[in-house]
Amino acid sequence: GAIAAGCTVVLKPSESSPYTAALLQEAMEASLDPSAFVCVQGAIPESSALLECKWDKIFYTGSGTVGKIIAKKGAETLTPVTLELGGRNPAIITKNADPRLAARRLLWAKGLNAGQVCVSQNYILVDKDVLPFFVKELKTAIKEFYPDGPKESKDFGRIVNSRQFERLKKMLDSSEGEILYGGEMDAETNYIAPTIIRVSSTSDSLVVDESFGPFIPLLAVDNLDEAIRLANEVHSTPLGLYAFGSK
Repeated sequence: GAIAAGCTVVLKPSESSPYTAALLQEAMEASLDPSAFVCVQGAIPESSALLECKWDKIFYTGSGTVGKIIAKKGAETLTPVTLELGGRNPAIITKNADPRLAARRLLWAKGLNAGQVCVSQNYILVDKDVLPFFVKELKTAIKEFYPDGPKESKDFGRIVNSRQFERLKKMLDSSEGEILYGGEMDAETNYIAPTIIRVSSTSDSLVVDESFGPFIPLLAVDNLDEAIRLANEVHSTPLGLYAFGSK
């Protein structure tokens, strides 16, 4: 976006995905003017050094914790910042929704990069009348998307590193929900299966924090009004909202 708008850019990709970071640098150096576009590799020391410089604009994508650090540094020099942070994004399925369509779309969003996508849904509020049909369609879709099982599928990724794997494992272990499908893990390869969990409240560990992984928590609601109220209680300004109904 910044390049398309005619700006010069210094890009600092995440150290958590070094192969992608290396590929970005390779592409930039091969295709763009090095006096206007630069890719910087590194971790916290390099990011900190960049933040000591004076910029016209800082655009950051990542966690709220680091977002606060960026905002503070920007404030020191009155540099405008845009913070694209994660979110506890809700999906809402009303009794008028097509459960098959909802299941396929929401499974796609959680299967993409094993759920490590900031705009995928974090939890699903489902009208109690359609919950059994939706669960059935989710299980059918999993078999269809991954005929030999997710672990054997070349289309299902792994968790980015062991630190994130352990964070996700702890999150699932702390949940009071009932696992309806999945739950398998392999620390050796950082594999976590797509996992459907029925939770009973918004204070469950899988709803309180953004999972950024392949967990699909389902919370039954009586009606749309209750779903909207709960979604606002969890996070009133999510990054994404996915509504399935008749309109």
